[in-house]
Amino acid sequence: MTTEWVMSMARQTIVITLSIAMPMLGVGMVLGLVMSILQSVTALKDQSMMTVVKIVGVFGALMFSLPWIINTLVSFITNLFLSLPALVAR
Repeated sequence: MTTEWVMSMARQTIVITLSIAMPMLGVGMVLGLVMSILQSVTALKDQSMMTVVKIVGVFGALMFSLPWIINTLVSFITNLFLSLPALVAR
C-alpha cells in the first residue's frame, strides 16, 4: 500500500460521500428556505410544520435517488476490491 494509493482512495471516498449526500441536503435546504419564506409571509410560527415538510421531502429525495446511490457505492466497492490484489503483490 503506497501513500499515493491511500490518498487517492481517501479523496475518492470523500467525493463519493459528498455526491451521495447532495440530493438530500439540497432538498432539505430548498424546502427549509421555502418554508421559512412561507412562514414569514403568513405569520405562522409553527416549527413542527417545517420539520414535517423537510422530513417528507428528504425521505422522498432519498427514495428517488436510492438506485443511483446503490449503483455508485457498488461501483466504488467493486473497484476497491479489484485493486486490492495489485497492492498485495507490490
